[in-house]
Amino acid sequence: MYGIVTVQIERDANIAKYIKIIRSFDSSLSVGNLKRAIDTGDVVFEFDPDNDAGLVCNGKDNTTLSMEQLFIKTLRELKMAGARMTVLDELGYKVDYEPPMKRPITARRTSDDVMNAISERWNLPKIYLDYLKTHSKGDQLSVEIEDFETTEIYFFGAEDLIEGQFGYSYNPVTEEVIDDWDPNLVVIASSDGDPYCIDISEDDSPVYFAVHGMDEWEWDELSDSLEEFMQMLGLI
Repeated sequence: MYGIVTVQIERDANIAKYIKIIRSFDSSLSVGNLKRAIDTGDVVFEFDPDNDAGLVCNGKDNTTLSMEQLFIKTLRELKMAGARMTVLDELGYKVDYEPPMKRPITARRTSDDVMNAISERWNLPKIYLDYLKTHSKGDQLSVEIEDFETTEIYFFGAEDLIEGQFGYSYNPVTEEVIDDWDPNLVVIASSDGDPYCIDISEDDSPVYFAVHGMDEWEWDELSDSLEEFMQMLGLI
C-alpha cells in the first residue's frame, strides 16, 4: 500500500467536468474549494486506505464498491475526461498510474460459423456477444487492477474463446471435461494463466478471478458486472 494518496490536477478548460467527477467520489468536497485547489496547484482530493477501507454505493448505478475501487475508478474517469494529474504517495513520491484510455475499435467481423458455435455452447451476455461479433481476435491489455500495479490481461475474442477454456474446464490432451470446474464458469480473459470468468447461470454475473496452480480454485469477485470490467479495460 502507498498510505495516503493525493491527487493534483492541472487547470484547463474542463475544470467544471473534473469537479463533477471528483464530487461523485466525495460529495463533501465543495465546488469552491475544489476550484481553488486546481487553480493553485494544491492537493485536490485524496485517498486514505486506513480511514477509507469500507464499501460504498458508487452513486450511479447503485453497485457497491470498496472505497479503493471507487478512488481508482474516479482517477480513470478523470483521465478519460482529459485531466492531467499528478498522483503522489504520502512520502511525496509519484505513483506510476496510467489508466487505460478508450481506444478506437478496429472491427474485424467474426464469421457466422464461429458465432454459431459459441451460441450453441453458451448463453452469453449481450454485451460480450456484441464484442465477439466484431472481434474475431481478442485484445492484449496493460491495465491497473488494484494497488496501482500493472497487469497484462488477454481479453478473449471469438476465435480464442473455445480454446480459452482449455486447461480450465476441458483437457485437450485427454479430450475430457475437468471434473472440479464449475460448468457455469466461462473464462473470458486470462493473465499469465490466471482466469477471469463470468457465471452464465447468473443474469448479470460479476467477473470472478482466481490464481491458477493452487490445490483448488478460490474465486474473488473482481468487478460487479461484465460491463464494469470491460469499462475498466477500456473496451467500451
